[in-house]
Amino acid sequence: MPSYDYRCTACADFVISRPMSAVTTAPAPCPQCGAPSARVFRAPGVTRTPAELGRALAGAEASADSPAVVRSSPSAARRPIPSSYPPLPRP
Repeated sequence: MPSYDYRCTACADFVISRPMSAVTTAPAPCPQCGAPSARVFRAPGVTRTPAELGRALAGAEASADSPAVVRSSPSAARRPIPSSYPPLPRP
């Protein structure tokens, strides 16, 4: 649920959380003194996506519609590296 900032001239700023459908431009009552308080409009909290995450999301989105087709099995160079631990004895 979004939060909306209001400023009471007698007290201080306060925040009200309410559904978007219930928000109006009418003043809201201050929770401390009950005086009508005007809504304060602030810049939205938008952040930039890191480059690595952006590339990963773009790749995932592209592969959803047109996945890459595998034409051969992976080469031996791409097989998992065997463990350096000795094999366990068999019972």
